[in-house]
Amino acid sequence: MSDTPVREWKFAVERIESAAELLARLDLSRDEWSKTHEFSSRWVFRGQADSRWDLQPSAWRASARREGSLFARMEAQVARFEGGVPPPGTIQHTFHRRWIEVMTEFALVSAFVSLSDELGIPVPDHELLPARFDPDDPHWHEQLVELAKPHVTEAGRATSPRPFAANSAFALAQHHGVPTRLLDASLSPEVAAFFAVEGVDPASDGYASVWAIDRNAVRENNFLDFVHVPRSHNSFLHAQHGVFVLPVHAETYFESYERWPDVLDALGYSGEQCARRFDLPHSQAPELLRLLWRRRISRAHMMPTYDSVAATLHGRRDLFGARG
Repeated sequence: MSDTPVREWKFAVERIESAAELLARLDLSRDEWSKTHEFSSRWVFRGQADSRWDLQPSAWRASARREGSLFARMEAQVARFEGGVPPPGTIQHTFHRRWIEVMTEFALVSAFVSLSDELGIPVPDHELLPARFDPDDPHWHEQLVELAKPHVTEAGRATSPRPFAANSAFALAQHHGVPTRLLDASLSPEVAAFFAVEGVDPASDGYASVWAIDRNAVRENNFLDFVHVPRSHNSFLHAQHGVFVLPVHAETYFESYERWPDVLDALGYSGEQCARRFDLPHSQAPELLRLLWRRRISRAHMMPTYDSVAATLHGRRDLFGARG
């Protein structure tokens, strides 16, 4: 087993001091984002509340695995069907861990689909997952095993053309808070900016970030791919101009380093020009939210539900309080 790789590449980072300057910098009409001969920008964007965070899908973050979390509880349910855990440091232990975690990812979406169906809420691509979530049913576990084989076994990888999570059920679950290996991104830098600062404490000393990723570099990179699902299946995805970045060959990476890859790990192989980061002080969050509101970007616009409308209205006093 190899040691964890050390990143030697450095992506361009710009520290921007004002909300207005950030929006001007991310304006897609600038030549650096959209060339005159291009139909649309080749860049996708992602906002993160802390500039120190890596670009890691929610299912692979340490926070998703903390004791008592949804992922940890589901993982314990899945592991009940397995035998004893092989000794740490062995190839068998790495294989066992990877198998359990892959099945857990499927199990979480299976639970989301099953409960939605029980409530009469349609979920597209539901037929790609177990029809009924039942951790006490050995048949349910057998279905998870079959789903995991194309991603864990060499024979399965050779016969499965379908990439992991490339279906609307995973996309819908991801957009509603279920941890998956899909990394949210947007074709709109303004949408990414909104998610970078929504909920941050403006009194903190930190920086929020908007990442820009070159789609051409992703297409040429054998380590990343885009997951496209019909936007008609997901109102959030439509409202957010959303796309997903998917680290591929993740299980092979896990075999070598016994951890899941970060998107930055993959982007590094495409060169330092394929990704850029723009940092904004948390103190500028209220002003950025105010400017974005004028452009019809808010939680209500990005997540069009009654609860989002109410939450947005509750927040408007703070949103406009600094301006009188």
